[in-house]
Amino acid sequence: MENSQSEIDSLIKILSQYEVISFDIFDTLITRCLLKPVDVFQLVELITAQQVGTTISFAEIRENAEKKLNFSLGYPSFDEIYDEIKSLSNLPEDTVAKIKEIEFKTELGLLVARKDILALFKILKKNGKRVVLISDMYFSSEQLSAFLENCGYDLQGVELIVSNEQKKSKQDGSLWAKLARRKGVLKWFHIGDNLIGDVRYPKAYGFDVLDKDTRIYTPLEQFSKHPLSKILNKYLNGNISEKLILGRIVAFSVFNNAFLTSSKDIVGAWLGPMMGKFMDFLFEESQKFRNPFFLFVTREGYIFRPLFLKYCKTIGREAPPNCLFFASRVSTSLAGIRSIKDIEVLADTPFSGTVEEFIEKKLGLCFIVKDKLKTYSLPSEKKIFLNEIKPYLPRIFDEARNQNNLYTEYCHGIFPEELPILVDIGFTGRTQYNLSKILSRQVGGLYIMLENRNLPQANGCFADSMLRLPNLIYENLPYFEASLQVRKQSVLRLERKDETIKPLLADGILFPSVVQENFSSVLDFVGYYAKWKKELKEDFKLNEIFIEDVWMGVLTSNLLPQAYLKALLLEDDFSGLGLLNVSEKKINSQQLSMLFFKTKIKNVIKEHVPLIAYNFAREFWIKYFK
Repeated sequence: MENSQSEIDSLIKILSQYEVISFDIFDTLITRCLLKPVDVFQLVELITAQQVGTTISFAEIRENAEKKLNFSLGYPSFDEIYDEIKSLSNLPEDTVAKIKEIEFKTELGLLVARKDILALFKILKKNGKRVVLISDMYFSSEQLSAFLENCGYDLQGVELIVSNEQKKSKQDGSLWAKLARRKGVLKWFHIGDNLIGDVRYPKAYGFDVLDKDTRIYTPLEQFSKHPLSKILNKYLNGNISEKLILGRIVAFSVFNNAFLTSSKDIVGAWLGPMMGKFMDFLFEESQKFRNPFFLFVTREGYIFRPLFLKYCKTIGREAPPNCLFFASRVSTSLAGIRSIKDIEVLADTPFSGTVEEFIEKKLGLCFIVKDKLKTYSLPSEKKIFLNEIKPYLPRIFDEARNQNNLYTEYCHGIFPEELPILVDIGFTGRTQYNLSKILSRQVGGLYIMLENRNLPQANGCFADSMLRLPNLIYENLPYFEASLQVRKQSVLRLERKDETIKPLLADGILFPSVVQENFSSVLDFVGYYAKWKKELKEDFKLNEIFIEDVWMGVLTSNLLPQAYLKALLLEDDFSGLGLLNVSEKKINSQQLSMLFFKTKIKNVIKEHVPLIAYNFAREFWIKYFK
């Protein structure tokens, strides 16, 4: 999709010649975050069961009531439909009234403006144009006004014409026939998405309309023609949770604009479902522990913590005690060192560089060493390397003791009695492992994904993750990690300033702000996720396959803006990777099956290879297969 603002500008010039401009309402001015209207009835059925305690098949009764009245009366109203529901269900009048209110509020919560049409509407109103809204709908003009105003439309001076009030319809031409008699010699232009009710019939009765090259496409039509549908189309018939999330992605984040202009909320669609699921996971896990204290580890903590607080506030539950925790693999690795054995554990991580670079990248210390040129490949040259680092161990141990004292004091001031639980992306769980060593106590860990063979388990610490391995997100990790980078530097170590313990941050390159600027759309998506979690409670569930499909679908469907992709930079000096420009890594859907196969093989090896041969096998895999 390319930006087509020029198309909107051209349309404004055309409309300037007309005295009256009319709009269809549904899928033109506003659209639902559910792609099939009947799915609304399924959602109302679940909410009704939660709030009213009914056990009837409401969705079926609701659909049948409307069909019956369309056949017998034609163009029924919302009130008439609910009179029929009362007759078909034999429910008490007050119960039917409650369900009726639930349906209205559910619609209100699902509807969003089509952003480019809203902008067009505002310009026409500003230019003093006479605007008329015409809808084939069972809702009254008063109810439709509430929907539109909630979506940002100013209806002052705007006329609403609704089929159930006129007892005539756009779709069979009868409403256009009536409006044609009223139109007279007025120059009148109509804009709508339906080829029959908004294009062919009005044109037949003398109204000007959009031509087929500039017609309005519904979000579902755009989605159906896009490569993304090849991956996500199956979820159109999924459970209600999948339908709600897919509806938000399609109708709001990706295909909201009517004239195929690019959306600013695509990153929300890419990361939002996963982040919503992760916040859900964190809250559910927090209920399992007595006195938990969440430590949102920097740098990702700058993103995770606001998302978690937003989630908890939206579902109406108090977040467990938490803080932004200044830590990193580097700072906690230094503070956790007590003997040469701890250096050996660090040397087990793949790394290529000099002794001086190892001390700097792994421990955040600047030492001058005798041999600046000799490089080592770890862990294969671990034995030689450990011999070469020996002269510098006394200084390392001194720095480690100082950092250990600072971290102990820092942690005691935050969570003296509570159970600390680190929240992070995951992988090996090294920071959790280090912190448990520093404090000589249990430290938990909750992650997006975690390797089966992880470090915390060596300390007897519990760790759990939302996603299981293997998965395709893990195989394309640079994209995901880089998307969570913020314009903050990582922690090198702690230091005492003015009797306060503060972090000393690295002074490297700050990441482009465009990545952080897209965070607001992710925050909005998590709010939407939490809203429906609050409504549906245990009926709202997303499985990890859906999460992975959404993430991979957006990534491989050429939807993410190039400016955003080019700004995805990943820095990992700890593992000797340096700075990686993620956009240079190309991925397409044809690669996915092979990647997944390789991941399965890798995890079989991890599970069964003898521990003594694990590091050799890991290095061999990275060198020849990855």
